[in-house]
Amino acid sequence: MNAGMKHSLIALVMFTAVVAQAENRLKDAPKEFWCVGPVVALDARLGLLTIEVKESGQTVAMDTRGPVRLGSFIVSSSSAASEQQRSFQCAPQCRFATPTKPAGAALSDFKPGDPVRVTCTGSNNNWTAHQVLKHAPAPSAAGRK
Repeated sequence: MNAGMKHSLIALVMFTAVVAQAENRLKDAPKEFWCVGPVVALDARLGLLTIEVKESGQTVAMDTRGPVRLGSFIVSSSSAASEQQRSFQCAPQCRFATPTKPAGAALSDFKPGDPVRVTCTGSNNNWTAHQVLKHAPAPSAAGRK
C-alpha cells in the first residue's frame, strides 16, 4: 500500500467516526414538532393556548453542535393538517414573539384570530409549547405584481 492510499484510508476512517458520532447525538435529541394556524382561545393566566392547526410538521434531524467544518443542518417534514384544534400548555421558559415585540412578548400579547407558529413537544392531547411566534400571513398571489 502506498502512502497516498494510507492517507486516504485514514481520512475515510476518521470521517466515518465523525458521522457516526453525529448520528448518535441526533438519535438522543428529542423530536421537535411545529404547528401553524390561527389562535382559537387562550388563557394567559394559566398559560394555555389553543389554535386551529392548518399545517403541522416535525423537525426530523437537527444538529448545530458539530464541528464548524461540517456545518449544521435541519431536516423537516410537513403536511397540511385536518384543521383540528390543538391545545398547548406553555412551558415556563416559553418564548413569545410578535412583529412589534420580537423579544419580551407574552402570551397576553396574542388574541383570537392571530396567525401563529407554535414549536412544541408532546403527543396525543399532551402538548407543551416552547415557542409561539405571531406572523403575518403570506401575501396572496393576487396581490403580487
